[in-house]
Amino acid sequence: MNKQKNVNNSSDDSANNSASIDPQTKTILVVDDEPDISLIFTSELEEHGYKIMVASGGNEAYEVFKQNKVDLILSDIRMADGTGVDLLQKITADKEINSVPLILFMTGHSDISSEEAYNMGASALITKPIDINELSNSIKEHFCNKKTQLKKKFNSKDLHINFDIEFDGSAVTSNDVLSKLSLGNGGFFTPILEECKMPEPGSLIKFSLKDTSKNIGIIEGVGLVRWVRKKIIKELRKGIGVEFINLTDESIVNFLNFCNSKKTYRFIPNN
Repeated sequence: MNKQKNVNNSSDDSANNSASIDPQTKTILVVDDEPDISLIFTSELEEHGYKIMVASGGNEAYEVFKQNKVDLILSDIRMADGTGVDLLQKITADKEINSVPLILFMTGHSDISSEEAYNMGASALITKPIDINELSNSIKEHFCNKKTQLKKKFNSKDLHINFDIEFDGSAVTSNDVLSKLSLGNGGFFTPILEECKMPEPGSLIKFSLKDTSKNIGIIEGVGLVRWVRKKIIKELRKGIGVEFINLTDESIVNFLNFCNSKKTYRFIPNN
């Protein structure tokens, strides 16, 4: 059963700040077919201490990735020699690849929606023109360990809607497409009932995901609404995609156990 209710939300304490990382231990693959843009990113990120590799298209980037240890891929989407989407699809489809790297998409066009990007496995969709300082902060955040990523700071005054959702964890873990709720490695999709208020993209919500099968356990905390589907589109249900921002300590344990037991490349599922 899937139950949702809308109420005014009370506040939670802010989370701990991000843990520091050593940039010298991280390799970033920059993929862009405009040499000037690649040079800017390379220069700036090298100043922060990262090791940088460069490719001019998705096909070249795939070969570079296969031959090197890459921690994060910063890729344009629209490129002649293989798009960023082509690159991501090749990586996630390659059964020889044990660990899919963090992938941040950059775009100055409407090549792909955030819904599509997160469902394919991208952990961020960055719109051009890009502020290099904001990009650097985003990269640092993505390099933090999973527990730290799930304890981001938030302003409790920005919380508007509270969702209580019951789901069948056994269906989720078996990848049943008919299950009410879908979990990814960075958030969840939930259908929205007709009588419930639909949150706006970019809004913060408080949620409690209660597993009736007890396979996963409770996952509760604060999430950021990344996209909203206000009507049924073909086989895609009306609903919202939510990124985890701040989870309770118990929820982090439950969620990480889920991630370890069920390998999924999808950051936020789209159905």
